[in-house]
Amino acid sequence: MIGFDRRRVSRRMLLRSLGALSVAGIVSPLIAACGGGSNNSTSTSAVASTTSGGSTAVASASTGGGTPAASAAASGSPAAVASAQATSAPPPSGTKGGQVTVAQSSDATSMDPAHTTATVDSQIYSSIYNRLLVLDDKSNVVPELAVSWEAAADNMSWTFKLRQGVKFHDGTDFNADAVKATIERYLDPAQNSPRAGEIPYVTGVDAVDTYTAKVNLKQAFVTLLYSFAGTTGTMVSPTAVQKYGDDYARNPVGTGPFVFKEWIKNDHVTATRNENYWKEGLPYLDSVSYKGISDPTVILNGIKANNIQATYGIAAKDVASVKSDPNMQLVLKPSTSVSSLRLNNAVAPFDKKEIRQAVSWAIDRAAIEKALYFDTGVPVNSFLGPQNLGYDKDITLYAKRDLDKAKQLLTAGGQPNGFSFDAQTTNSSESLKLAQAIKSQLEDIKVTMNLQLLDGVTLLQKLVDKQFQASFVTYNGGVEPFQGFNRFFYSKSTIDVYGYNSPDFDALLLKAAATADQTERVKLYQQLTDMLSEDCPWVFLRAPAQTELFRKEISGYVFNPDGVLHLETVSIKS
Repeated sequence: MIGFDRRRVSRRMLLRSLGALSVAGIVSPLIAACGGGSNNSTSTSAVASTTSGGSTAVASASTGGGTPAASAAASGSPAAVASAQATSAPPPSGTKGGQVTVAQSSDATSMDPAHTTATVDSQIYSSIYNRLLVLDDKSNVVPELAVSWEAAADNMSWTFKLRQGVKFHDGTDFNADAVKATIERYLDPAQNSPRAGEIPYVTGVDAVDTYTAKVNLKQAFVTLLYSFAGTTGTMVSPTAVQKYGDDYARNPVGTGPFVFKEWIKNDHVTATRNENYWKEGLPYLDSVSYKGISDPTVILNGIKANNIQATYGIAAKDVASVKSDPNMQLVLKPSTSVSSLRLNNAVAPFDKKEIRQAVSWAIDRAAIEKALYFDTGVPVNSFLGPQNLGYDKDITLYAKRDLDKAKQLLTAGGQPNGFSFDAQTTNSSESLKLAQAIKSQLEDIKVTMNLQLLDGVTLLQKLVDKQFQASFVTYNGGVEPFQGFNRFFYSKSTIDVYGYNSPDFDALLLKAAATADQTERVKLYQQLTDMLSEDCPWVFLRAPAQTELFRKEISGYVFNPDGVLHLETVSIKS
């Protein structure tokens, strides 16, 4: 698990670390997400369902706005126009009052969306902020603060019509000027924001009128909508940013269902009900609180005692027990995450493709998934898992362990007698077990992996400084994979630390960014995925499950595949 000790790391160093890694953490989750709605009513429709364990799920629902127009927009078609005018179902009924405490693996790191990619922060953002766009339960892009959008005929800009009558928590108006200020702040080099890497072709924003914003591009960028349905679409109060300056990270002001109240360092962040929320009747809860607890056993005991009402990212070993506990509700879904052994391609021995491939062929992914994770996830041999656009089920490389091939590649790479290397990991239980399993399997080809157990901040900083040979990291990407491709493997990426350099990959990625037709873009993504599997810049291992856990009293929760707990529709049953 990753915790951040601010006595040992400067704010600038921490921001650089988080931005360069763009991670969900090393086994403990770290990333971003969203909610949804139409004016004057929430556009969520709760539908009862059950988890794979058979216990009653809180809710599995479709976020409204999933109209043909919105679905077309999700495909990235330049002609796509989406609107929030479609009829929306009413919010799940609930009772006003009560507090929900969410347990997370660590304390928050920053309440400023421009300066973190940590899930522990993004979970809180879902309560305090809204985004321009959001995803529904099928990963379609649907309206939130933007009610419609359209690409220019030349694909060099997108125009967004904004929701009217929305106020920031400080009483100022959400409008086109706020969109311009927020997005251009993400792009400001002085901010060194990881958000800039998610909108690499955006040059600026024009406030066309009070409620119309035009986003300008230097080249066609058809997946921009997915960026704005991620943390990059999070809207902050320009007035508050100007008022608080560098202290804005501890004084967040959004338009979300809850208003920031306090951040007690190394303990909790609390927000209270927004009485003027633009989604009529919501939220139900009086307050929400996010508490950092590093020990998953302590979290489970807290839920049993009803001191904690919700958490996420539970250990695979605990899935069976919580399924059978009548006091708990488990959500267990496939995720868009991928766990990998990331390699430094710029230094020996991993500057040679044959060596990287040898390591990958020596790993029995299926055995690890069964023994360590009880088949809660799936083995993967590529950067994209089954839930991602561009996943290629026909990739056969590394699908089954092949020691003979691994040894042949060691010889071809100039290491016939094996070699040793250092791999960094955190000492959380699941992370360490995975690293030890890989270490044991590599011994069969006389490759020695020396494990370096580090705290999260040190691991991140070593990645930023390129002081590593290998590192175990889980990336929580989205269904649309462009951002991951661009961050980690594009040779001109400002936050690349892995040294992968392929002109063919770069050219194909630029083509994908400008390919509006989703079917054609998916074909390009499959080619990119195939290329990464062949070149093996990382050793891809598994796609973990998305797990969310609630007390039995929680009602009205709407599942979203973005990996974040959205609490605006949640209430507590008496």
